[in-house]
Amino acid sequence: MRPASRSHSDVGLLILRIGFVLCLIFGHGLPKWTLLQTHPERFPDPLGMGHTPALLAAMAAEIGASALVGLGFCTRLAALPVIFTMTVVAVVVHRTDTWAEREPSILFGLVFLALLIMGPGRLSLDHLLRRRDF
Repeated sequence: MRPASRSHSDVGLLILRIGFVLCLIFGHGLPKWTLLQTHPERFPDPLGMGHTPALLAAMAAEIGASALVGLGFCTRLAALPVIFTMTVVAVVVHRTDTWAEREPSILFGLVFLALLIMGPGRLSLDHLLRRRDF
């Protein structure tokens, strides 16, 4: 079996970035907006920073940082807050929960870790801007 061509790998990275970012934003990040508007005190405070700051930090990672990853802009740097957030969720927030409850945060964390290692690929703003020497 031949290895995937570079263009196939770039398309695969684009699909991975866009797919997981959309799932994270719409499935987890944006629902936190409603919680912020109604009952921020219900959000866990695993690091002792306060419920509202913890909620805002999770939203920043799940919406803001992940959107940057989706665009392929500052991808490796933007992946870090998502990896950190998903690690806290899996290891601290859901530490006593079932595997099924921990699994989404583990999967998101692993995908963003892989993107941190591999980079965004050529179908990204990082690549476009690097080629133009910005």
